Amino acid sequence: MDNNKGQFIKPDALKNLVSRYGYKKEIIKKIEEASQVDQIVNLDISSLSLFPLFLETNYPNIELKYLERSVVNEGLILPLFVYKYDSKMTVINGVKRFLVAKANKLKSLPCIEIKASLNDVICYMLNNMITNKDNALVLAYAYNVLINQFSMSEKEIQILTNLSHGQINNMLRLLKLSKKVKNLILENKLSYAKARLLVNLPLDVQDKVVTKLINLSVREVEEYLRNLKSGNLEANKKTNINYKLVDNTIVIYPESQDQLNKIIRILEETNL
Repeated sequence: MDNNKGQFIKPDALKNLVSRYGYKKEIIKKIEEASQVDQIVNLDISSLSLFPLFLETNYPNIELKYLERSVVNEGLILPLFVYKYDSKMTVINGVKRFLVAKANKLKSLPCIEIKASLNDVICYMLNNMITNKDNALVLAYAYNVLINQFSMSEKEIQILTNLSHGQINNMLRLLKLSKKVKNLILENKLSYAKARLLVNLPLDVQDKVVTKLINLSVREVEEYLRNLKSGNLEANKKTNINYKLVDNTIVIYPESQDQLNKIIRILEETNL
């Protein structure tokens, strides 16, 4: 039954689902086309919650700020899509708008209840997240919930998302990062490519080095972490720097952009 917590796609149902929608996001089109304007109803915001694939703290205020003015001044123009799960009305599309409305104490919100199977709704949300290019940590959380709460295998997630084992596994590993690093990812200050390089470091070391990596390229982060692990953080090898003194000013002529970046980083770290 669709509204019973913990049940999900059985093997035969999964094959049927993939055969119907493939990887072309037809599920999004199907559900949104089935939603009619005359189905809109105003629901008390206190009766709504997020579907379990979404976590409120994965949407920091900095990311929601751009929506706040329009929601406060104009209300919700587009209705939320909601789905009855575990005897509650849960938001499955319009998560950010819902959170902004909740933070600003709106009383009721326009909603369309989606009448579909849990299988279709899960598929719809997954494809929406990928199509909308949601943050990698948001995806990691959703995949982890599918595995632990809905008893879904990683292989099944691969089939429904058309992602590889490596892509999904790397995203799941982000959940091992420290809270500080996760917040930087959610605030779009630290890229996924850089963040996943920190996973194997102790949490306290992650916190100590992460701010130094924000403005580095991925290749520079890899080099920094190699030096960190080898105990050679400042690199013992000598670097030839071309410079001359002009009117009590040192003029530096870097050999490459990488060398210039290293010089700038050293000056910043030593407060010169």
